[in-house]
Amino acid sequence: MAEIAGTVFGAFSIISAFKDAIDLFALFTASRDLGRDYIILLTKLDIEKFILLQWAEQVRLLSHDDDAFDDKRLNNPTVQESIAQILSCIALLLGDASQLKKRYGLKDVSKEQDARKDLIHVERDTPTMSSPCMVRFEQQFRKLKLEVTQRDESTSVWRKARWVIQDKQKFEDLIAELAHFTSKLKELVPPIANFRTRGVELTNTKDLEDIHDLKNLKIILEASTGHRGAIAGSTQGLIDDRCKGRILQTLWFRKMTDRREDITAAHRKTLAWAFQPPEEEHTWDDLSDWLRTGAGIYWISGKAGSGKSTLMKYLYSSQKTKALLSEWTGGKECTIADFFFWYLGTPEQNRQEGLSRALLYQILSRHPDLIARALPTMWKEANEVQEDITPPSAAETKYAFEVLSTSRELSPFCFFIDGIDEYVGNYKDGIALINRLAINPHVKIIASSRPIPQCVAEFEGLPMLELQELTRGDISAYVRDMIGNNTYMKRLLQKDPLRSRKIMQDLVQKSSGVFLWVVLACRSLLAGFEDYDRIAELERRVQGLPPELEDMFQHMLHKVDKRHEEQASRLLRLCYSKQKAQEQGVTDIDGMYALDIAFSAAYYDLEPIPIQFISDVERPELCKDLDGRLRSRCGGLLELVKRKPSHSDMSFCFCKAANWDAENALSHTTGINDIAHDVFADAKVCFMHRTVFEFLSGDKVWELDCLKTTDAQFDIPTLMSLSGLYLAVQSQRIRCPAEMSQALTCLRDGINWGVQADQNMLQGEENIFWKMTPLLDSLRALSDPVFGFWSDDFSDLAEAHSHDNDGEFSHATLILAIEAGAINYVTRHPSLPRLSAESVPSCGCPPLLHYPLKSTSLLGSNVSLAQGDSTRASSAMISMLLLAGCDPNCPAPAEHEFAEMGEAISCWALWLRRQSSWLSAAKATQDEKISVLETLESFLKADADLQSTQTNVMAMLNYLCKETGLRDKAAAVSRLYRDRCEAQGIICESLVDISASVLDASSHRRKRSRSCGLTDDLGGDEKRARR
Repeated sequence: MAEIAGTVFGAFSIISAFKDAIDLFALFTASRDLGRDYIILLTKLDIEKFILLQWAEQVRLLSHDDDAFDDKRLNNPTVQESIAQILSCIALLLGDASQLKKRYGLKDVSKEQDARKDLIHVERDTPTMSSPCMVRFEQQFRKLKLEVTQRDESTSVWRKARWVIQDKQKFEDLIAELAHFTSKLKELVPPIANFRTRGVELTNTKDLEDIHDLKNLKIILEASTGHRGAIAGSTQGLIDDRCKGRILQTLWFRKMTDRREDITAAHRKTLAWAFQPPEEEHTWDDLSDWLRTGAGIYWISGKAGSGKSTLMKYLYSSQKTKALLSEWTGGKECTIADFFFWYLGTPEQNRQEGLSRALLYQILSRHPDLIARALPTMWKEANEVQEDITPPSAAETKYAFEVLSTSRELSPFCFFIDGIDEYVGNYKDGIALINRLAINPHVKIIASSRPIPQCVAEFEGLPMLELQELTRGDISAYVRDMIGNNTYMKRLLQKDPLRSRKIMQDLVQKSSGVFLWVVLACRSLLAGFEDYDRIAELERRVQGLPPELEDMFQHMLHKVDKRHEEQASRLLRLCYSKQKAQEQGVTDIDGMYALDIAFSAAYYDLEPIPIQFISDVERPELCKDLDGRLRSRCGGLLELVKRKPSHSDMSFCFCKAANWDAENALSHTTGINDIAHDVFADAKVCFMHRTVFEFLSGDKVWELDCLKTTDAQFDIPTLMSLSGLYLAVQSQRIRCPAEMSQALTCLRDGINWGVQADQNMLQGEENIFWKMTPLLDSLRALSDPVFGFWSDDFSDLAEAHSHDNDGEFSHATLILAIEAGAINYVTRHPSLPRLSAESVPSCGCPPLLHYPLKSTSLLGSNVSLAQGDSTRASSAMISMLLLAGCDPNCPAPAEHEFAEMGEAISCWALWLRRQSSWLSAAKATQDEKISVLETLESFLKADADLQSTQTNVMAMLNYLCKETGLRDKAAAVSRLYRDRCEAQGIICESLVDISASVLDASSHRRKRSRSCGLTDDLGGDEKRARR
């Protein structure tokens, strides 16, 4: 019995001693003023603490029954005694005040630590890999329920000592001695089998992985290198993995696979011929044989609409492809990767950057060890920069593919690259990239395109097939399935089999291998079935189908009911404009959303949809209705594509999945990803094929009778501005940051289109600025003080709206219009006269003249509303505000770039300084210089204070008068300046007529320089003005 009691006492003693030793580590710190070396020293100390704690986990120190440790080795009295001695040495090393001061140069600051703000807070300011272990240890320790009274209080470490490192080398000595004891402990009782991993100190990287900051991992690496090799190796490996992950994440983009996924799967019983040997009638290079034995590039050529993308998706997805490639690799795995170009998509989907990033992502995801060699600059940036790293440049991707094309480490790859003809840019660049990658013998590439000259020249002589020559059987199968199996056609086949079969044969013959044509033709025939056309009428219908696609599109539009032509025209014009805007990169909304099109299509109808938040039940119903209206009004040229965003992609989601309510958000019990997305509420509208967009881009196409619009009030920018507003209203969700970011994007897009509408329709009152009140009212309601405002982007907007809101007119809309440049709306705003007359508006808004001068927007610090020629737009707005009565001498916005000089300057002086700096640094166009002169003239007419700005004004005039086309205007402004100087009592003896001075600049330069300090260097005058 005595032996058992002794064992229990020994176990408690060891655990207690270990706890005391571990607690001592927390008493050491360093001064922040001493620099990075002392953080390294504290990290070295923490590494030793981590090793001790990990040892305790490995030997299950805190896992025991009433009578013994789980690890039987710890029950050996000799081992217990040795462990106790080592722990005692550690406690003495870290707890002996005299030795810590004399031998290791530490200072006790316990009496002054509360007053010292320079001390490093170890848990907060240094990477502590021991923290997770320490948390687990303390949790287990508390579960032991040891009586505090049993512990020897004389050995308690929680004294008031607080040790600060004074001498780097001496503390290194302390670390070395501590490492000696921790190593002895591990040698005495090595890790048990379950923890042992090839003799490595660090059993796993879990605790390291909890440190997400790359900077902190580098500190651990530096602290462990040459000291704790296994930890250093694991840390370096983790850093490398993090950098690889960062680079792969930068290469990836959200729409990388969207085009392939959106392509309709091949019709049943079609395309099987692709894996069969060539026929005598139509020869092509055996694709199966090439997949099994070939190399380089296989080209699939085909007319527009012949089904190239469908074939590429079929081959990419087929198990037969994988089996044939397995034969090529000798049974080894072959990675299949893809990129499907899309002309109507985002820049990433139709440019070389997207192709390069997609291919690199797929290759390097498979071979992450090649990342550092292939992308050395990105690797360096990923290692050194904490912020998001930038995507690779064209030169970097070119180098990467050169490295990969010659790499022997690359495993077999087969790439499917679809739609080279949809590439935006120089075709030769895209083809060169493909050729470069195909150099590697481990790479096969199947590429598809129309037979454009660049592809014909580049791929001539390579294995290939011409798709339109090979799809007759598929088209026949499609016609049989869609037409021959139709109930009405079956009746006709019974009545007159010869003529009925001839109708189907004519469809196949007229298609000329173009699958898209036969799809449209079958739709026409099915419409005839619905109308109960007789055989003769069906024959005429087929004979009337034009053989070319563009003619077919016109034919389909002419078939639209005359009652719907106006609506069809508006729908097609709207969608074409939206697609064009996306192609030109002038919109941030990534596609045509059904919810948006449903609203826009109805806006000019007898019953427009009001701009208000609609329920989650109404949204899909609205989109379903649109689906039917598109079919009846657009001849099949526009289609609704049901869309279900992936859980990782919450951008532009309008269904109830985005309704992450406050209770769930705060309790963290339910997230956005827990709710299924509605396929109709998030649906998009698309052209049925790229060729439709090409058709609508043709000359005089909008002059066709079926595409004309007779509504004089119909204006695309107006409609697009309202659609942005409508989507912003639908995106408002209480306490859902992702949705409010979406609302901001939609609102900004609507405002930018609103400026164009403001210019197009001078008397119009339909654009976003006139219709924004519902959105602003709801924003103000959502900013209830009970909750506080949850979006910094909208807080200022909601606040401005609360100032003297009068029905449809709001200070918020006035300010947004000023920022964006909607001059016509601003001039008609009823609050303009009063706010212009007040130097400091009584409502709480800043002076109106601030807004065209501020670098930030009412919508947030990262938002710029000025579009296009922002210099001319802001100049025109400033001139208008001055004409309306704004005080040019009111204080400038507080956050301007000259604020750090400690000067309080006026709006007039701020504008003058900016223009002076800009004219000196930039290559301004003549129109921009004219705008500067006109704005300067407006400031002068508004009685701007000239006392402190003489030098800058004259320097600007002297600079601008040098251009022949500006001399007359500069001379007129110069005379006005002289008149204003006289009116303000300012002597301007040196002023002469500038038009004359230009003719003989040299004779006047010295005189002007002596009297006004003028030089030809605008920048020099700016420096003197600042002094």
